[in-house]
Amino acid sequence: MRFAPKGQNSFYDAVIARVNAYFEANNISPYANSAMWVKTAAMLLLYFVPYIIIVTGQTAGNPWLFFGLWVLMGFGVSGIGTSVMHDANHGTYSPKKSVNKYISYILEIIGGYAVNWRIQHNVL
Repeated sequence: MRFAPKGQNSFYDAVIARVNAYFEANNISPYANSAMWVKTAAMLLLYFVPYIIIVTGQTAGNPWLFFGLWVLMGFGVSGIGTSVMHDANHGTYSPKKSVNKYISYILEIIGGYAVNWRIQHNVL
């Protein structure tokens, strides 16, 4: 499969133009609003709070609590990977590329590699 070179894809150009027109017509920023920041905090807490509880030994002797927290961590990992890191790598948190880049590195914490993801998802 081959894709048109950048700037030579009328479908892509039309979609981008329409999306930008929508944001402008509705006076909406294309960058993170407060709901997105709340979602980000929720996903991080969903991973780190159960992790801290497990690591500090609070689940000793209670396998149901351990497995329940383990499942919550799974939802947190999924949310971090499919929501936080993905949005950051597409530049949706801030107009500053460095902010998006640093947020995308949250993938490193859950075992991924942000640079590799950017290359495979955005380039290939």
